[in-house]
Amino acid sequence: MKELKNCAGKEVANAQAQANNYKSLKEHETPDEQAIENWWSALANTGVEDNKYLDAMDNSLKAYANMAYQGTQKVGCGVQVCKPQGRTEIQCGYVMDPPIMDEDPIYEIGKACSKCAKLATPMKCSSLLGLCVP
Repeated sequence: MKELKNCAGKEVANAQAQANNYKSLKEHETPDEQAIENWWSALANTGVEDNKYLDAMDNSLKAYANMAYQGTQKVGCGVQVCKPQGRTEIQCGYVMDPPIMDEDPIYEIGKACSKCAKLATPMKCSSLLGLCVP
């Protein structure tokens, strides 16, 4: 995400991630938190029918799905303050295994951590987060 430093005002290509979320905000004290809240709020604002990812979803729902997808293995984010343009740019890249496809469930509903040991790369349960971790 080195290109983010150029303050181009648009998502930058990221060959290592299958999905990206991008947000440009007017300068704020916590733009990273605001971007994440914005991406996540699509669930409450719009909802996701049947908990399925659809290629036809609008970008706000795709941003939520990128964050919530059960196949997300790694997340990396970059924040760039663009003072001359009066904004801050935030982009997060998601490495997914497998990549999310049309009609895929965003996540399986069930007891927290119940599938950690059964993943392609088995993981442990973080009792603090209720998530599978390496």
